[in-house]
Amino acid sequence: MNAIVGLISTIFWLVIVLGAFLALLAVWGYNTLRHAVENVKEAQSNIDISLRKKVSLVNQLGDVAAKYMDRESTVMLKVSQDVATAATPQLYQQTGTVLSTIQGIAQKFPDLKANEQYTKLATAIAESEADVQNRRLKCNAAIKDYNTKRASLPHALWAGFLGFRPARYLELDTVESADASVQKQILSDDGDRLNELLGVAGARVIDATKTLASQGKLIAEKAASRVQTEIAARSAVAQYHYLDVEKAPKGPISRDQLDALFATGAITADTDVLEAGAKAWTKYASLPPRAPDRDPTAQDAPLL
Repeated sequence: MNAIVGLISTIFWLVIVLGAFLALLAVWGYNTLRHAVENVKEAQSNIDISLRKKVSLVNQLGDVAAKYMDRESTVMLKVSQDVATAATPQLYQQTGTVLSTIQGIAQKFPDLKANEQYTKLATAIAESEADVQNRRLKCNAAIKDYNTKRASLPHALWAGFLGFRPARYLELDTVESADASVQKQILSDDGDRLNELLGVAGARVIDATKTLASQGKLIAEKAASRVQTEIAARSAVAQYHYLDVEKAPKGPISRDQLDALFATGAITADTDVLEAGAKAWTKYASLPPRAPDRDPTAQDAPLL
């Protein structure tokens, strides 16, 4: 019986430890991927900052060029996209188109190309373009790190389940990358999904623990019943010796006969008795209690 109780206790603690390990693993996995996502978002934000600076410079350059053109043509010298809402590739492509138009005008007007303000703005725009490209490389490096972690074990086992989707590399010059919505939604939630999953996992661990405890109790009760039955059966066939008042050994007699002597007062609770096969004498009062009478036709239920 002690072995059964020990087994139940071991299984119970294994379930608890396994549940705690899985919970910690889920938290670690989520935090790792979440950190990678934040790196991607930070890199994208840095690109947006540099690009908006370039847009501002290009519009200023357009104002300088507008002085050399008629009123109708100046419309083409402004970036018309709303810099606050436009997707990064779209904004970059339109900025490049406007800049190319201004540079074409400068070729027709030497005075414009020689203008000091034009030269300073053109230099600043070139530096801004280099900064945008440098930040794009850093952004794609962050995306690569995120995608690699997402596709690697053990993160690949739960990345999709936790709402982490693959991220596309950012290409500013291609039409395909003009839709940057996927870039902004590589993470579908902000922890709610994880909390929900941990809640479900915790509930399942609790249910499993309750089920295990219930099964363990049932097994223990059946084991105890079987042990009592075995004790009763052994007592029915066991032979005993006892010492009379003069310390003379008597027997062998059955347990029923020994109990009958006690009932008549022939022996007392302090009478020394020795079960056949035992190595030491013991007091009658120390003998294991007899199991209650039971239906001899009843059968023990099998242990689970």
